[in-house]
Amino acid sequence: MIASHTSFNYPNLGQLDGPLDSHRNENMAAEWEEASDSKTETSAADELLYNALKGLTTTTPAYRKTPLAETFNWGDVSRQLPIELAGVWYIVAFRSVRRADADHKALYDADFAAHEEAKNSGGILKYWYGDLDADRRCLAMCVWAGRGFARRATRKPKHLVAVGLAARMYDEYRLERYWLIKVAGSTEFRIEELTDNRHPVWKRN
Repeated sequence: MIASHTSFNYPNLGQLDGPLDSHRNENMAAEWEEASDSKTETSAADELLYNALKGLTTTTPAYRKTPLAETFNWGDVSRQLPIELAGVWYIVAFRSVRRADADHKALYDADFAAHEEAKNSGGILKYWYGDLDADRRCLAMCVWAGRGFARRATRKPKHLVAVGLAARMYDEYRLERYWLIKVAGSTEFRIEELTDNRHPVWKRN
């Protein structure tokens, strides 16, 4: 369980019109980013999402390559939430191709330690980790109560150990960041990619 504390509202959530990163919504996006970064306590809405995410599962065996919005049963999860609930959450996805000679145990141990550290740090609502396919591709994903929680977790020592393994253990990897949005009155999520995702995949030289 996560601790449930104060209520939390994102500015102008009901006024979202079109993609979040469109020109008409750029001021709203900046407000959301500031609110997400400054969030330090989980809310009742976070608790509801935490419980709903227990039913999260993939919808295709090709999940390592599909867009995140098509990878999971987001609709099933959102329909478990009260229709009047509104909220914005933060997703980080890690897509990778593991080296053929990678030390799988070292990766697993470092990942497990970083996950436990993140849980103790607070704000993580879901951690999902897939299997390697025949091409050694994998997908891992975290849903956070806010971007500030995720950023604070990245500065923790166990996370830094896991990051330090990346260059030695992967042929390539990419970090993807999204807003997970639910507007009051809707039974579906919106998943908006953050504009800072537009960077190259890291690849071994």
